[in-house]
Amino acid sequence: MAWKHAQERGWNRDFHTPAEAFRHTWQNAFDHLQTTGYAWEFQLELAAMATGIVLLAWLLVRRRWSEAVYIALSLWSLGTSYWYLSMPRATLLWWPLWTGLAHWSLRRGWVKEAYACVVAPLMVVLAMTFASGRWAG
Repeated sequence: MAWKHAQERGWNRDFHTPAEAFRHTWQNAFDHLQTTGYAWEFQLELAAMATGIVLLAWLLVRRRWSEAVYIALSLWSLGTSYWYLSMPRATLLWWPLWTGLAHWSLRRGWVKEAYACVVAPLMVVLAMTFASGRWAG
């Protein structure tokens, strides 16, 4: 149980309601409880959760049940902690998001340019954060 206890002690990773997790994440993102760098990370966590909820709704509307269950379990597992943690990293595993985006980009040419305009600056900032060691606190 050492891993579970380390998660609980180091990152407050124990069960909380989704409303509590959202409230704690929102407070750390916008209520000046954290320095700018950490607040920005909590804002990314919120954006990733919002993306996941939109993706889940889209999958449910399209009646893609297996993909919806996969995304719902991911959102539930990461959204019931003390605060959202590791959500942006978890989006890398959301293959319905990436295959859907690729499919959409084949039908609409502007999607590729919009994606590049959003992701390129974000990629630079995140790469600089990683290279400087700030990602680890």
